[in-house]
Amino acid sequence: MSLKNNKFLRRMAVAVMTGAMMVSMLGMTAFAANTPAIGTNNAASITKYLVLDANAVVPTATFTYSIKAGDAVAAKAGKTEIKAGIDVGKITIGATAFDSTDTKYTAVQTGDSLTLASGKAYAKESAAIDFSQVSFTEPGVYRYVITEDNTTVEGVIKAANSIYLDVYVTSDATGALTISGYVLHNSTEIADSTTGNYTEGNEKTVGFVNTYDTGSVSLKKVLQGNQANYGTTYEFTIQVDGKDAEGTSVSETYNTNYVTDATTGATLTLTSGESETIQLAPNQTITIYGLSSSDTYTFKEKDYSAEGYTTEIEGYDEKVSTDTTGLTVTGSKGNKASDDAVVYTNKKNVTTPTGVILNIAPYIMMVALAGVLAFLFLRNKKEREF
Repeated sequence: MSLKNNKFLRRMAVAVMTGAMMVSMLGMTAFAANTPAIGTNNAASITKYLVLDANAVVPTATFTYSIKAGDAVAAKAGKTEIKAGIDVGKITIGATAFDSTDTKYTAVQTGDSLTLASGKAYAKESAAIDFSQVSFTEPGVYRYVITEDNTTVEGVIKAANSIYLDVYVTSDATGALTISGYVLHNSTEIADSTTGNYTEGNEKTVGFVNTYDTGSVSLKKVLQGNQANYGTTYEFTIQVDGKDAEGTSVSETYNTNYVTDATTGATLTLTSGESETIQLAPNQTITIYGLSSSDTYTFKEKDYSAEGYTTEIEGYDEKVSTDTTGLTVTGSKGNKASDDAVVYTNKKNVTTPTGVILNIAPYIMMVALAGVLAFLFLRNKKEREF
């Protein structure tokens, strides 16, 4: 082969290599423009609020969630285009788990989006929504819909609403994509492209609000009769058995407090399925809080019949039984709108025999008459001396 031909071949090889490099660089540039979103902002957060009576204990409850793609919405004047969410199967949402150790807030904390009625408190837990496996290939606002799964926690009312999650994917000058932010909201509207607000009242939120619906039961000791001992206490055994929505026993704790007249006294924490022995003085009340509709309570007073007492129970609408150790009341809040109140009244009276008064009456009259005569005699004597 001639020298001229060799030079031509070398030049062709260089040209081919150069062309291949240019094609490769163009390919890299094109690939960069479609690189899936990366970065550290790959997790959103959802908050669960659990509202309950201020005196109730936070229940043991775990909530899970489902996510699906939202509907795409075309751009409007001044409104951002919404894309339907993608890669739903690659998104994971953590659970929010509550128990009795959770902090209860009796006033709404800064940053929390809920209202709180008088006598109520709330606990809160958060869960992460992981988008690290989602491959966004172009910038835009992607919409997802989050719903709460069904719960079997007795007394907890499921959040009926769904929440929209808009994921903002942005691009830099090189074409690299990142998730720049998230917005949770209750609006089906499109965010204003300038302010980012949702026109239906700017209804941004941070999560779901659930209500733990419970009631209370009070036990009061009353004493009556002229032979009753008002200076002592009377013994009761009390117990609460917690149940879930399917009637299965669950382990819960319940707050109580003793009240004498209008003064709050000692407290006692009850554990489901475990009995406690307490002492109640006359007119003292113990109230148990946080009873859901399937929870049952049992009160049993020691038998004081050998001491001459008779016992009456009122204010219940459940079941009363008697055995050799006392009177037992078993009941539950059920679906009653009002709280329960059970009153144990012990009575002990003795009628004073009227014959005792009649037998000594003549002697009392004689003593009184003698006193009058003595007074008159001494008075006349003094008058004669003068």
